[in-house]
Amino acid sequence: MKIIDPPNRTTLQCVLKNQAFTLIELLAVTAVMIVLAGVFVPALANSRASSDLTVCQDHLRRIGHAFSLYSADNREELCPTGGLDVLVSSASPTKSYPALLQQWCMGDMGAAPGWTNSTLIRDSLLFPYVNSLAAYHCPSDPSSISRGSLRTVPSNGNPRIRSLAANCFINPINPWSEGRSYRKQGDLILGPANTWVAIEENPASINDGWLVHPPLGSTSAFWVDYPASFHREAGSLVFDDDHVETRHWTDRSMIDYGGAGQVPPTPKSDDHRWLSERTTVLH
Repeated sequence: MKIIDPPNRTTLQCVLKNQAFTLIELLAVTAVMIVLAGVFVPALANSRASSDLTVCQDHLRRIGHAFSLYSADNREELCPTGGLDVLVSSASPTKSYPALLQQWCMGDMGAAPGWTNSTLIRDSLLFPYVNSLAAYHCPSDPSSISRGSLRTVPSNGNPRIRSLAANCFINPINPWSEGRSYRKQGDLILGPANTWVAIEENPASINDGWLVHPPLGSTSAFWVDYPASFHREAGSLVFDDDHVETRHWTDRSMIDYGGAGQVPPTPKSDDHRWLSERTTVLH
């Protein structure tokens, strides 16, 4: 048997030296990795944003369909909605609430304990037709900070459980001052396909179950409540015929709203008018 002598130390050093990367090669690999990261990281971010939007649209579609199912079960009557004057902020252990306070979704998203109280959502009129807490919340809702403006959030850091608000003219418990109220499906003068029923609302303005927006010709020339722009300055809303639209907002006074009171719409944007045309009409 022939015995092969092991390589000496000098030979091993030569082999290892020949296998090592040079500084130029390492720099080239690093540069390639940086380029690939520049390509794939934004792509992953876009994919996540697109996925969140799809989920949000599906949530809104479920809410819109629940409004339709409620009407079908209640002689075409639309599900009641309400504002701050009929706010229910504490859950009842007996599930007993005054009839005049029951609406599509109870609870206050502007203060504790309502903003994390899922019981109030479950006890609301629309929940049996939705049967999902997730449907009330947008996955892109930051809950705390949006576009550099500090938002009020629960002290424990948990997100709000609701990102949506209803059209304040949809069967209001107490009607808003201007605009025609819709009590039944047949009252939708703009038509089901042109009347929104629920929308994503800005975290700085969401509180009760309403998003208040004035109709065309109203004396209210301001944003009263503010739609959300969770999806790269776009937001979604669902209409009475269950279809969902995503609007890319351009009004900076609305997009950048951080809780400083009512502000007028930006003159160069038609967002305020666009939403008014799909909300209601004057009396």
